[in-house]
Amino acid sequence: MVLAANRAARDRPQAARAAATAAERVAQTQLGSDPDAYRAARAELDESLDLLAQVALAQLSIGGKRPTDSVTRRLRDLLRNAVADEEARADLSRGALKDEPGAAGFGAFVGMAPPSGRKAMTKAAETRRKQDDQRRREKRAALRDELARAEKALNEAKRAEREATRGRERAEKAVESIRARLGSAPED
Repeated sequence: MVLAANRAARDRPQAARAAATAAERVAQTQLGSDPDAYRAARAELDESLDLLAQVALAQLSIGGKRPTDSVTRRLRDLLRNAVADEEARADLSRGALKDEPGAAGFGAFVGMAPPSGRKAMTKAAETRRKQDDQRRREKRAALRDELARAEKALNEAKRAEREATRGRERAEKAVESIRARLGSAPED
């Protein structure tokens, strides 16, 4: 898990630095009097962590097999905990995280809900979700088309098989008939 997070940070260093900067901004604005600045910092943090998580999850996707939901949650927790801890944040931004940091949170920020009372999905995350949904729909449509073509080919093969079987049966009868006639024909 740590290796995938480090690889993601090295592959997307700008996202890793953005996550570290956003985490610092969240820590600074969490108890401030500007809820909009806090929400903006959280949105920026969520967006950069989402990108890092997607890259890391791609690293964990062996042979196209998607990681389980628990692995996904654990990875996201690892990234969030790493940016919440000053030392781990620095290590992650360099792609050199040594181990999974504990659930430190953001100090006084731990357990606090955003000022709005609900966690808003970032615009980038929403766009990615819509793109993923569209790709899934396109893949399903392509699979349905492929299935229809395969079923048509199967039906044609079955029809050809039936015709071939009837042709074989006719040929066998013809051979038997000729052999019978040959056997009853006078010899020279």
